[in-house]
Amino acid sequence: MGYEIKRFWCDNELGEYDDTTFRYVLAARGNTYEPSPPYAHHRNGVAGLMIRTITEKARLMMIDSQAPIQFWGEAVNAAVYLHHGSPNEGLKR
Repeated sequence: MGYEIKRFWCDNELGEYDDTTFRYVLAARGNTYEPSPPYAHHRNGVAGLMIRTITEKARLMMIDSQAPIQFWGEAVNAAVYLHHGSPNEGLKR
């Protein structure tokens, strides 16, 4: 699709992305690493919730269409497209 990652934002769980090698790879590609602030409970788990939402949408599309498993990637792409096109709090004026 031609998109580039500019920043990597994740929750502040230790062990998941708390690795110097991973941070070095991000820095070498010009990406910034931005964990959520500690004790900010309203932001911790946001990345995990987004992954769960996208996965559930893709799984339901696969089940409903009875598509073979090789179309999983396309179902995820469609789920992300639909999610980004859905109305949300940020679109209210």
